[in-house]
Amino acid sequence: MAQKPIQKGGRRFEYRNGQDGFAWEGMATKVDPGGNPPNRPRYIGNCRIQGGGIITAPNYGSRGTMVPIIPRFNPSTGNSNNRPPFSVTGFDSWAPHWIGEHNAVGGTRLWWGGYPPLSYEGIPPDWVVTDYGARIGFIDTDFDPPFCNVGDYPANDTWTPSIERFNREVYVGDYSKLKKLQLVQVPAGSDPTFTSAAPADEIISTFPGYRCAVVQEYMGKLYFMLTDPFTSTNGYIYSWDGYVVTQEYAMATPAASGAAAALYKNQLVFTVAGYGSIIYYDPGSGWSTATIGGFDSSPFQNSMAQYRDKLYIMDGVDTIYSWDGSALALAYTISATGLEMGRGGGGNPAIPALAFCCATLNDRLYFGWTDTEETPNQVTIGCFDAKAAASYRWIPNFQLNYEITTLGGYPTEGGDPAITALAQYRGRLWAAIGNYPVGNSLVFTHSAQFAPYDGWFVCDGQNGPSDSFGGVAQGLFPIYFFKAI
Repeated sequence: MAQKPIQKGGRRFEYRNGQDGFAWEGMATKVDPGGNPPNRPRYIGNCRIQGGGIITAPNYGSRGTMVPIIPRFNPSTGNSNNRPPFSVTGFDSWAPHWIGEHNAVGGTRLWWGGYPPLSYEGIPPDWVVTDYGARIGFIDTDFDPPFCNVGDYPANDTWTPSIERFNREVYVGDYSKLKKLQLVQVPAGSDPTFTSAAPADEIISTFPGYRCAVVQEYMGKLYFMLTDPFTSTNGYIYSWDGYVVTQEYAMATPAASGAAAALYKNQLVFTVAGYGSIIYYDPGSGWSTATIGGFDSSPFQNSMAQYRDKLYIMDGVDTIYSWDGSALALAYTISATGLEMGRGGGGNPAIPALAFCCATLNDRLYFGWTDTEETPNQVTIGCFDAKAAASYRWIPNFQLNYEITTLGGYPTEGGDPAITALAQYRGRLWAAIGNYPVGNSLVFTHSAQFAPYDGWFVCDGQNGPSDSFGGVAQGLFPIYFFKAI
C-alpha cells in the first residue's frame, strides 16, 4: 500500500499493532493516561497538528485571540420531572489562544450540509426554486460569526451535498457533479467586489441525472457514490486520484438516495437507505457486500461511527448494527422504560423512532433518537460505554433528567422532531435538531468539553455561537450532516 508523501516538516507516526494506521481524533487530556485510545495521545511536545497528522512545531506565524474559560451557568431550579436548562449566561474569565490551534479535536472546522427552504421572488439572479437544491457551510468557533455560509447549489431536486478533504483541499458532491471548492476571501480592507468575478469552485467531473451522494477519502483517493433519485437505475462508486476519475463498482440493484460512507480499520464502507446491505472495499479481497436479516441503514451521513473494534450503523428507526470487518450483527435495539425517560415509575415506556445519527467522543458511542410516546415528542441522546459493567453499557437516555429540546424548543413546521446531524468538534458533540422531514434545524452543543451529560444549550447567540441566517424562532434550514475536517 503506497503511503502519502510526508508534508513539509512532518514525521511519520508509529503505527499501533492491529490499528492499521493512525487516524487523528485529538488530544485526550481529560482521561487517565492508561486509558488513552491509540489515536488520541495525552501530550505532544514541540509538535502541532496539521491536516490530521502530527508535524514539527513551526515558527509562530498566527495572530492571537481571546476565548472564555470560566462560564457562568443559570442556577435556576425546578420541580418537574425535567431539570431546567443549564444555559450559559456569561463568562468570568478569558484567556489567549492561537487561532486554529485551540483544541482542534477531529478537525478545525465543522462543515454542514442541507437544503435551503428559500422562497425568493423576482427575476434572475434573485430567484431560486422553492425547497430545491442544497447548501453548504461551516462552523468555526474561532470566527465571528461562527456560522458561515459557503455555497448554494440549485437543482430540480431537494438533496444534501457531501464534504470531504482530499490533498489538503475541500471537495463537495454537487448534484450531477464532483467539485473542488475554492474558498475565495476578500483581502482585509479591500472592496468585496474585488473577488466577485472569481469562480467559487472547480468542476472535476459531471454525471448528468445522478446525485453525487457522499464523498470519502481513502488510501490516497477520493471515493464517491452516485445515486439516481428519479428512476430505478443502478448506483455507482467512482474514485478520483487527483488526475483521473475511475468507475470502481456498479451496484447490482437500484439505489435512490440516503448514502453514507465511513472508514473502518483498513476498509471503506458505504451504505444506502433501503438497499439492505453494506458495500465495502477490503484491500485483500476487493469490493463486496454484506447483510443480515432485517438490515437497513439510516439515510443520513452521520449514521456510522467506529467505536473501539467495531463500526456501528444506525438503521433510521430503532436499531443499531455492528460491523467487525467480516459480518454484520444486531448490536442494540433501543428501548426505555418510563423511568429511564424521566417520567417516573408509572410513566409509559418509550416508542423509539428516527434513530438516524451516531458519533464517538471520549471513548463512548453516542446516538440520537426520538421517543414518539409523548406529545410533543422527546428527542434524546443515548450512549454505549464498553468500559462499564454489562448491564450499564447501553444507556438509552443519556440526558435522564431533561430533554435537549426543552433548552429553547425547536422549529414546529410539521413532522416529527429528530437529530438529523451529530458529530464531534473540538471536544464537544454538536447536534442539528428539527422536525423531520420538513422542518428547519436548531444547532445544540454542550458547555463542558468531553462531558455531554451537562450544560447543553441551543446556539441562539445568547448562550453560545449563533447562526447568521435568522433568529431562533425559525432556526437554520434543515441540516443533514456535520463533518469536522
